[in-house]
Amino acid sequence: RLKEWARRGHEIGFHGKSHPWSKSLRQDEIDQQYLVPARELKAEFDLISLPFAYPFGDRLHAEREREIANADVFYCLLGTDRLSRQGESPFEMDRIELDFGLERYFFGRPLIRALRRQDRRFPGDRT
Repeated sequence: RLKEWARRGHEIGFHGKSHPWSKSLRQDEIDQQYLVPARELKAEFDLISLPFAYPFGDRLHAEREREIANADVFYCLLGTDRLSRQGESPFEMDRIELDFGLERYFFGRPLIRALRRQDRRFPGDRT
């Protein structure tokens, strides 16, 4: 079925071999969970590009993330912590996680962060 979807123009993405929490992985586990199966998927379906969405939005630590970005396997690495900014590197982008509600991620979190930034700029103004 996946080959039929790809033939119809759908993009194939990757989410990990067994859905692990990324921050808990050692380097050999990163290879086993992400890099090796992603390379196999690209080869099987003759994919030029492959996006990666972290399981649970749990990004790798920064050093490991740079290594996986430089492995030339994925064209983007997507977490779920925030809304991505225009012009941001595709290896630093985030997506909206729908498991906990679109409203919270799309409206609530950015609004709360904006209010906190405003409070830091104008600490005495509480009107």
